[in-house]
Amino acid sequence: MHRRSHRVCRGRFPKRGVPKLKDFRHDKFLSVHPEVGFGYEQWLRGFCKRFGGFEPKIAASGNSPESLIGMVAAGRGVFVGPELDMRGREESWRSVGDFYLLSEPGSYFELFTIWKKQSQLEPTISKFIDLLFAELKSP
Repeated sequence: MHRRSHRVCRGRFPKRGVPKLKDFRHDKFLSVHPEVGFGYEQWLRGFCKRFGGFEPKIAASGNSPESLIGMVAAGRGVFVGPELDMRGREESWRSVGDFYLLSEPGSYFELFTIWKKQSQLEPTISKFIDLLFAELKSP
């Protein structure tokens, strides 16, 4: 088990300091297309309601990280996603806007890995577990 947090990316943010989720309540939000990220829009609505106290206005849906990055660059909205999903693309996100780690109490989630105990793990499973542990240990 490991605790991970969420990040938000939007065009340049004029406010000094680290913003809170509620600071984005008047912005439009970007969602993930249901065929790519089933349940994301419901999660986003619940997340904003619970931690920001508002209902997000969904402007558009993206079907890939690249399309979401492009929409942020075009000023179409704010994207909120798990830190783990944004890893490896930080430079792309930072090139189009501000990239913040949300710090609201309770905005963290727990990540679990469960697999069938066996004498010899399949190579694919073993590689996935190794990659997951390496990713979680990195800053």
